[in-house]
Amino acid sequence: MSTKEQVMSVEANTAAVRYLADEGFKRRNLASVDEIIFAEMIDHNAMPGQKPGPEGVKDFINFLYAAFPDAQFTNEHIFGEGDLVADHWHMEGTHGGPFMGIPPTGRHVHIQGIEVFRMAGGQIVERWAQIDNMGLLRQLGAIPDPGGVPHPS
Repeated sequence: MSTKEQVMSVEANTAAVRYLADEGFKRRNLASVDEIIFAEMIDHNAMPGQKPGPEGVKDFINFLYAAFPDAQFTNEHIFGEGDLVADHWHMEGTHGGPFMGIPPTGRHVHIQGIEVFRMAGGQIVERWAQIDNMGLLRQLGAIPDPGGVPHPS
């Protein structure tokens, strides 16, 4: 069994995901990404063109804060079973920089997502995510709300 396949406790796995959320995403401590993300992590929902492993995650964090400089993350629930950890989170912030080809709108947005991570040896080795990207695009005015009414800014 390789080092990455060693079984960690559910508590240790959830602590590792919480550490990444707190240090990597909330505090932008990019060194924490190297500690938690396995070099060959499989990301089933990576952004288009995102590099693999820790470098891709660090690039994503920088991309996100460039688009939403005042982004605030809240982890609603983090729980695990076996080698899987689920994280239900929300983010809010002001669209102050380009995002996926959308120029800054100055609009305040609120989105949420659920991510599931497979852990091995204290690191994230696989990721799946469902994020309310459609809601985000509506809030940015890039697409209309159902019924054709744009989301209020």
